[in-house]
Amino acid sequence: EQQFGYYTEEKGSWPVYQLHHPQLGKLQFLGTIDRIDEHSSSQVCLAVDFKTGNIRSFKSLEEIPPQLKLYYLVIKEQYPDHRILITYRIVNPDENKTGFSRIWIGDKSPEEINRINLTFRGKSRSYTGKDITDELTHQILEIFDPFVTQCFPVYADGESIKDTEYYYLAPVARIETIR
Repeated sequence: EQQFGYYTEEKGSWPVYQLHHPQLGKLQFLGTIDRIDEHSSSQVCLAVDFKTGNIRSFKSLEEIPPQLKLYYLVIKEQYPDHRILITYRIVNPDENKTGFSRIWIGDKSPEEINRINLTFRGKSRSYTGKDITDELTHQILEIFDPFVTQCFPVYADGESIKDTEYYYLAPVARIETIR
């Protein structure tokens, strides 16, 4: 495990990860990356986030959860000269499901990913490029736009995303409606 932002550098925590949002200012992130394998001689870092549940398939970089994107940015800040590759690892012994996810984010080419010789079910989908840092940063910052506009997306499975005006009593109103 590798923590970041926990102010316990004596225990090996990396510093808080910060991004600057144009309207909100400084955003600070902290978290724990499940596993990072760093290979100094080839300057490659492979990071893995372990999941015990199911991982759905993602058709575009925008659909991938921000957690992996943020982890990529955090690792890239600590290892700026390394090539970074990050994915999920499914660990679910009860359902006999284990292995790497088919989703990869990194600055390695798909051919290089295949050469790592990791096993995963089905065809892999990678979102890679020489420098995807700017795109991932942009996508992380976009998540905070509803706090600026006070308009939050509301959606349900199988429906398109709709925007609704934020109202601070809306959750309470929904609970009262259900009763």
